[in-house]
Amino acid sequence: MFGMRNLKYGAVILLCVLLHAQEAKPPLSFNFNNIGFSANGRWVSGNSQDKEGYPNEVEFNCERGTKLCTEATAAYFDGHPHVSIEYFQIKKWDSSGIVASSSDSLCILSNVTISFGNKTIVEMRSAKVLDKKKLLESCKFFVDNGTGLSRLIIKNSEEWNTNPYGEVAHR
Repeated sequence: MFGMRNLKYGAVILLCVLLHAQEAKPPLSFNFNNIGFSANGRWVSGNSQDKEGYPNEVEFNCERGTKLCTEATAAYFDGHPHVSIEYFQIKKWDSSGIVASSSDSLCILSNVTISFGNKTIVEMRSAKVLDKKKLLESCKFFVDNGTGLSRLIIKNSEEWNTNPYGEVAHR
């Protein structure tokens, strides 16, 4: 009888552990320490009126020693997968977060602000100041469609888990 009672308690404990494991949420994909930073998620427009254009996932990594951040984006649009990589120079890294910018694009200047406390990443894209004729001819499409504020929905956050890849409106 003593053995049977222990077996029943053991079975109840095992059941509780298994149920708890099923409810355990994966960790937020936002990690940092004194030498590096890493986050995964998807970009969405800072304008709530804008619909998301296509499913995407972003990996954002920074290395303090090299003063570089790398943004790798995988997206699916026009019936095909697309991958892009953008590099950012770290301008500031302190206990509150990171500020980095990229001017690699001919037409667009990108500034990223990472807040460690709020666990947020915001990107502001703006038109570079160029000769007006050059801007009109070469950059009009990118300036018209690629500027503005975006925020990264962090993978495994409540918002991510509710709608991992967002509403998809094919353009």
